[in-house]
Amino acid sequence: MQRLYDFIRRHPTSVDSFWAVMLFGFSLLWTVQASMGTEPRIAAVPIVALLSLVVALRRRAPEKMLLLALLMGVAQLVFDVEVNPADWAMLVIIYTVAASDGPRWAARPLSPAAWPRLPWLNCAGPRRTAARSSRRSSS
Repeated sequence: MQRLYDFIRRHPTSVDSFWAVMLFGFSLLWTVQASMGTEPRIAAVPIVALLSLVVALRRRAPEKMLLLALLMGVAQLVFDVEVNPADWAMLVIIYTVAASDGPRWAARPLSPAAWPRLPWLNCAGPRRTAARSSRRSSS
């Protein structure tokens, strides 16, 4: 049992790839069965494949995989693809990004207190410090 645990710790991408293959297979079967008797949505296959890729590479590039999952969600809406088990990849990647030890860049724009400090939203130009403004008023 210890050897299995050590393998899982040393090879996280292999374990994630295993779960991605399982998710892809199950989601593909779900999609084929759901489209029996109706017009199949051919766009579902690449969406399922890319959402499975999100699970496989979530520890290597979490921010990029979050963006890919977001794009696949928009593609599902645009191409009218039904909800399928591959959508669990979106929850997995959101958890991965939230629990990662990386920079907390994703949460910054969500806080209204941070909006004035964001460079692309600051229309008033650079902020003046208190020392600068007191020197100008004393002159």
